[in-house]
Amino acid sequence: MKINLREKIKRLKKPQRKTLIIATVMIVVIGGGILLWRHSQQKNAATNNQETLVTANLQNLQEVVEVSGTISNANYTEVTTQAIGTVATVYIQDGQTVQAGDKLFELELSPEGKEAYQSAYASYLNAKNSLASAENKLNSLQITLFEKNQYFLNHADAEDLEEDDPTYIEQWAAWKAAENDYKNQSNNIAQAQAQVNSAYQTYQNTSAIVTAPVSGVIENITAVPGLVFGSVSSGSGTSLSERMATIKTNDNILASFSLSSSDIGKVKIDQKVIITTDDDQEFTGKIVSVDRYGTTGTTTTYTVIAQFDSTDATALLPNLSVDGQIYISERENVITIPTLAITTAAGVSSVQVKNAQGQTETRTVEIGVSSGNLTEIISGISEGEQIIFSLSEFSSSSKQNNMGGGMMMMGGNMGGGGTPPQDRNR
Repeated sequence: MKINLREKIKRLKKPQRKTLIIATVMIVVIGGGILLWRHSQQKNAATNNQETLVTANLQNLQEVVEVSGTISNANYTEVTTQAIGTVATVYIQDGQTVQAGDKLFELELSPEGKEAYQSAYASYLNAKNSLASAENKLNSLQITLFEKNQYFLNHADAEDLEEDDPTYIEQWAAWKAAENDYKNQSNNIAQAQAQVNSAYQTYQNTSAIVTAPVSGVIENITAVPGLVFGSVSSGSGTSLSERMATIKTNDNILASFSLSSSDIGKVKIDQKVIITTDDDQEFTGKIVSVDRYGTTGTTTTYTVIAQFDSTDATALLPNLSVDGQIYISERENVITIPTLAITTAAGVSSVQVKNAQGQTETRTVEIGVSSGNLTEIISGISEGEQIIFSLSEFSSSSKQNNMGGGMMMMGGNMGGGGTPPQDRNR
């Protein structure tokens, strides 16, 4: 006797029947959810793969190189000391104008500070004595040079000796040797003078009195009465220089940027720069220095320096991080299409074009500069032609930073599929 499923369920006990019903309902719900999910995925795929037409338009493209850097401290001179002791008196305040040599601070030297000061003074005196000795020796060598020269002229030369005569050779060599000694001693004097200058600077730096090294405006005072300065460096017996203040020497504000090898060749003196701070302050400037020598680390980078046009930038602090856009060139009235509409293989670029008959054809094109989302077409497409383009690819790309080459679009729009967002490419 054949029993159907309904009869089997009726013969089950009530708890078993309930469990079976719940399981059946769950299977139906899960199965329905899977079907809905697959339908949604298929729908999204169809939406994401949709293609549209964009028009090849004439626009201006502004080529830029985008860089990051810092405000330079080139217009600041540090006031430092190697003195070891406690700040006793501060003679200046922020914003005060000082002249080179003006007294700025006075310290009460510790015993170690006094010893360092006396040692520096002794080194300075020794250097001065060495310089005096070198100068005296120069005078002696000058006398010797004169004597050897006169002896040669009065004997070998006056007697018309042949140049290969031993007497001629001996007297001529003695004269030239004296001349070389005199010249070498001049170099020794220059070295001795440099040692005097260095010793005097150390002597001044270990003094209890700290003076202004240059003329300018006092800023960034870090020394206050009661503050201890000076720490003896390990093994050297000398104290390390410590900053007490800075002197702003002028309002010539600079920014320093690092560039890659692919960009440094595009940058030249006097090119325009837009400089932006982290809080979106924007300033204009120009390139005043291009260093193509390069610094090698993980990669090789090259430094360019920009000078601000406005004195408003004087409020910017040294070492502040900034971004820059260096304007390289401008392409006027060039045909542009979305960069992602271009396919490049084996060095050949092509696009899909909807021709006048409504058919799709592959067109080889010659491309120029790019602006991330837009690329210049030099040949292969005429203004007003319709380009087949996937909006999903463009939308995905537009959400990413650092796309494409360093170009900016100036004016116009894409047409056809509308105006896409413009990325700031770095």
